[in-house]
Amino acid sequence: MPRARARKIKTEEVQNRVFISYSRRDADFVKRLYASLAESGVNAWVDWEDIPPSAQWMEEIRRAIDASDAIAFVVSSRSLASQVCLDELDHAVTSAKRLIPIVIEEPAEQDVPQVLRALNWIFARCDDEYPGALAGFIEAVSTDLGKLRMHSRLLMRAREWSEHRRDPSYLLRGLDLRGAETWLAGLDARGPLPATLQSDYILESQGHEREEAERWKKLYQQSLARQLAAQSQLLVDQRGTALPLAAALAVEAADRSPSLETDQALRRVLRLMPARVRTTPLPRSITRAIADGADVMAIAFGSTLQVWPLDGPEPAAVINAEAPFSETGLSSSPLAISRDGGRVAGIVGGKTVRVWRTVDGSAIAEHKSETDALGLAFNADATKLAVTTEGRKTVLLEVATGAVTETVEHESAMPHLAFHPAGTELAVWGDLTAELWDISPVKRISSMPLSLSGGHRFEFRYSPAGQYLALIARSSYEINIF
Repeated sequence: MPRARARKIKTEEVQNRVFISYSRRDADFVKRLYASLAESGVNAWVDWEDIPPSAQWMEEIRRAIDASDAIAFVVSSRSLASQVCLDELDHAVTSAKRLIPIVIEEPAEQDVPQVLRALNWIFARCDDEYPGALAGFIEAVSTDLGKLRMHSRLLMRAREWSEHRRDPSYLLRGLDLRGAETWLAGLDARGPLPATLQSDYILESQGHEREEAERWKKLYQQSLARQLAAQSQLLVDQRGTALPLAAALAVEAADRSPSLETDQALRRVLRLMPARVRTTPLPRSITRAIADGADVMAIAFGSTLQVWPLDGPEPAAVINAEAPFSETGLSSSPLAISRDGGRVAGIVGGKTVRVWRTVDGSAIAEHKSETDALGLAFNADATKLAVTTEGRKTVLLEVATGAVTETVEHESAMPHLAFHPAGTELAVWGDLTAELWDISPVKRISSMPLSLSGGHRFEFRYSPAGQYLALIARSSYEINIF
């Protein structure tokens, strides 16, 4: 079949239903077939020109085959001897096209390619056979036409993708890919089966779509994580009760998209959040648990006193006071720990004050009060212990001996007290009055009525350097600095 087309075939010109492969010497039959097909509404592509083969011409022939829904191979001794016809047949097989052999001359069996032997032949060897051959051919072309059209369309797009070095921008997406998947799932033994290039094209499209979905999902997670991190930072700036929510947002941001930004957001909020070291189960009969010392906590229940290091799994000391610790029912504590964590004092049996070493629970000193003791406080270096009593007195004890060194008298009972950081001043207060005292020599500095401002719901706190004294009025939600 020595024929060619010199000009480039446009896309709309190759979107035909049937490609007819034939030998030029069988042109009379092909012209008759072409005219009959046209009358029946079948669009056929035939190359009538007699031009020597070239690489450009053969590429255009292959495109025409790819664009066709079926390939009619006119079988004769002449077409079977034509290398061009055999090349066209080979390309049609490679492209998994539907092949329809039309026999116009009985060939020698040994000359027939195996791929044609396995197919049903349509015989048009004489005028009597032609009408039946034409009807059979049109039926073969029209069977599963939708699948044939999809086969051609996908093959053309797959060729375009391959010719552009498999550029992802030529892959199937969205509804196009769904259509190709449906077509592939609906194929059966009647064909047309997909060509290798078509299968590769669909698989690559599916993989790329998954990658794109993952990329967009990652971008969404990154965007959401940045938004959560920003919201966390806004809550961090507010502090207070917003910190737990800020921490939750920062954790969610870091979990969704780990990055420097989300890591910094989490670190910012964690620096402000208290970190739980451990949880210690406490008995229900606990009297008071305090943690004023250096990494030490004291717990009293019944007549037992436990001293716990804050980072330890077991108590450092367990002390049997031989009498129950006092339960004052006030905001003052019947326990006190020195600032260095080395001493602990407690009110036992109401009137007895005892001091122990926290390291081993050994006793240091004891003092018996004339009336019930109410509150305790160590000075800065734990050499003195202040004790307030129901007898309207505050006594200063030598920690080493338990001896009374100073006594301060008040107009009313004042169970609450706080030492100045330097140990030179003492603040005491009760329901009605607050007083400030110099310790050495003992001298009252000032007195302040409290009854009009909230009574016993007051608390005094010295600043770490002792320069300021804060009066916290819990009932009126005020803090006054002196």
